[in-house]
Amino acid sequence: MFNNLLLVKNKPHAIIISESHFSTIDKMISDFLKSIVCESTPYCNACEWCEKINKKNYKDLVVVDGTNKIIKREELENVHNSFLMSGFEEKNIKFLIFKCCENATKAAINSMLKFTEEPQPNIYFIFTTRNISKVIPTLKSRFHTYFSQTDKNEISRIKNLYKLNDEQIEIIVNCYYNSKDFEIDYNSNEFNNLCVFANEVLSCKNEYCKSKSLKEKFNNLSYFQIEKLLKILSIILRNKNNDILDILNDLRLMPTKILIFNKLLELDN
Repeated sequence: MFNNLLLVKNKPHAIIISESHFSTIDKMISDFLKSIVCESTPYCNACEWCEKINKKNYKDLVVVDGTNKIIKREELENVHNSFLMSGFEEKNIKFLIFKCCENATKAAINSMLKFTEEPQPNIYFIFTTRNISKVIPTLKSRFHTYFSQTDKNEISRIKNLYKLNDEQIEIIVNCYYNSKDFEIDYNSNEFNNLCVFANEVLSCKNEYCKSKSLKEKFNNLSYFQIEKLLKILSIILRNKNNDILDILNDLRLMPTKILIFNKLLELDN
């Protein structure tokens, strides 16, 4: 379906890609951009415009990244205002890539809805999401939705490179959406620390002194790190998967970290 989009002459000005774990989403976005700026169909991958996209040197492309933070209205309004001015590139075609658009405040989404209500013919919106159910219906109704596919070759490469076993690979694929994010955490030792912490929580068994120490450590985690920790636990505790899924769903409501931690202590091995 997405490959057919690249061949269409009159492309939609607003698309949203639902990202799967270890997918080819970056290539999908790059292919879409090149299919618009290139004179060939779908693209030649050799002209100056394709080269600008490949080298990330296209000046009228703005990326708003909600992968590890909540996007506020002011950031999107700044993008909107910049798009009202003349472009830097000769083609004057502008792109906004909004990664993990579900991680935005209500005010930011409302601002974006106004921005996309009557898009200019030279502006294209490429949104991505890791949870399509969290994208509001109004936004989905204005965007053409596509789905990325898992890249099994990349998973094999990571497994062989880091000499990982099957359970470790399952944890990684469950926690990370691409090898770059995993390798950042692997090299900073965050991945290993979260795995160790997951096992410490499971072995705690409500021992007061130990649980108090772990509680302080847990409280210092970000909500994004807690989400990874829960996904690690969902692989280790397969028989408690539904309980962990409930905690993950509660995480969207930003409950207190102590409440989440107490629920984790109730999980048995």
